[in-house]
Amino acid sequence: MMERGKPAWYTELKEAPAITPGFTRDLAHRIRQKARETEAGPANRSRLPYWLGAACTFLLLLGLWQLEAIHVPPQKRPAEDMAWMPRNAYFENGRKVLEAFPGGEYTAQERAGCWWNLYLPEEQIMNASIRIEAIHKESGLKLIELPQSRLSDVGRKLTAAHDDGPAVRVPSEFHLPVGGYWRFDVYLDDRKLGDVVFHVPDVSWEASPLFQTEVYELRGVPGKLGFIDPGFKAGKGNKYMWHFWGTKERLQGPVSIMAIRQGTSVWVRVFESGGVGSALNGADAVMPSSLMLPEPGLWRIAVLIGGQYFDTVTVKVEQP
Repeated sequence: MMERGKPAWYTELKEAPAITPGFTRDLAHRIRQKARETEAGPANRSRLPYWLGAACTFLLLLGLWQLEAIHVPPQKRPAEDMAWMPRNAYFENGRKVLEAFPGGEYTAQERAGCWWNLYLPEEQIMNASIRIEAIHKESGLKLIELPQSRLSDVGRKLTAAHDDGPAVRVPSEFHLPVGGYWRFDVYLDDRKLGDVVFHVPDVSWEASPLFQTEVYELRGVPGKLGFIDPGFKAGKGNKYMWHFWGTKERLQGPVSIMAIRQGTSVWVRVFESGGVGSALNGADAVMPSSLMLPEPGLWRIAVLIGGQYFDTVTVKVEQP
């Protein structure tokens, strides 16, 4: 009901504004706060009715919101920026063909897991092969999110009815070494089906902990990856024995060790090998290496096996 002596829209100021694209919760809070301040103001205003003051406040904030909403029209943004706008679905001719659902509040170095829904007829794609690649915008690092696999082996048909039509669901690890913008390109039979983009929060840069195995103390990720750490001096090489835990299938393929220093976006390839060795020291596989990191500071050392990210060890490199 309209309050006596006040226009109908005055009571609408007390309602929580709808949160729509461009209309942030902060703007909504400011509008509600201004409305409350106006209502609680002195009753004996001599010149303007207090509801008129509320109206001016509302219109001013609405104008600010509109300016924020149209500050950079999407059609005028550079094509490169548009290509990296976060999105979890891909459309073709107005029809959704691909959608990704990462698990939890994903961050860098966390195995969040992801469901990939392909909205294509089952008989059209189940005999095809799928591959998913991940590209890091800030550094250009390319990883294999899902190795080439037959959909009949890794996918399953969604049994429940779905608004977007028939779908096949495929799982992946969604495991990334650093934060930033990541684009995921999905291929069917080596033909790109579509892509999605996620902004992945980073984690704090701290040296990985030491942990004890049956024989040695290692630095790294317990039960996954670690090496005997004699320390790092900038510009000086040393030998490091890596230990791996994982299935035989996951530990197959050539090994590439990349490193990135805190505050930069440049990956340095520090070691390559044709593969890991046999089981030793309680680990499923071991591999000797010689590493040299060129500058002091905190470095993340990422291990890729068969092009797929395995895990990361963070180390502190001292002055020589």
